[in-house]
Amino acid sequence: MRGWMMAATLALAGCAGGDLAGFGPGVVGGGRGLPATRAEARPDLMTPPGRRDLGLAVRSFAAAEDGSAPVEIAGAACRITAGAFSAALVTPGRLVIPDLGPDAPPVRADCQSGELRGAGAVAPAFAWAGGGGNPAQRILWGLGWTYGYEKQGPMRYPNLGVVLSRPAP
Repeated sequence: MRGWMMAATLALAGCAGGDLAGFGPGVVGGGRGLPATRAEARPDLMTPPGRRDLGLAVRSFAAAEDGSAPVEIAGAACRITAGAFSAALVTPGRLVIPDLGPDAPPVRADCQSGELRGAGAVAPAFAWAGGGGNPAQRILWGLGWTYGYEKQGPMRYPNLGVVLSRPAP
């Protein structure tokens, strides 16, 4: 019986590429190679433990003077907030935040570079939302007890781009 269950598990694991690839230990997500800043929880609030750490790139952009594609602005100072978590980051940078699963808050960045200011936000993206992931992946994650829940399974934060502009006079 044990041999049969092990063979079935290995067969299902072979089908589980795609969404589960890269969701191992360590920090997963965007921004690899950028300076990392860890989001810290407010000391006066209790926060649940994270499943693992997630990373996302935070970059700032400004419209080019000639109207062409936006130009990246390096060195913008950003204040990051995400529920009970916060951080101060200089763009381009990598924000490291705990994976709180279905309780994951959206991430907001308020950035400034000289007289340019801007804000941006991203919501967590769940692999199962909208029917994503194949049945083998969904059954393997949590051994099937999470199959019907869209906010279960692997999640990530999309990279965050903040558009900076001059405030109106």
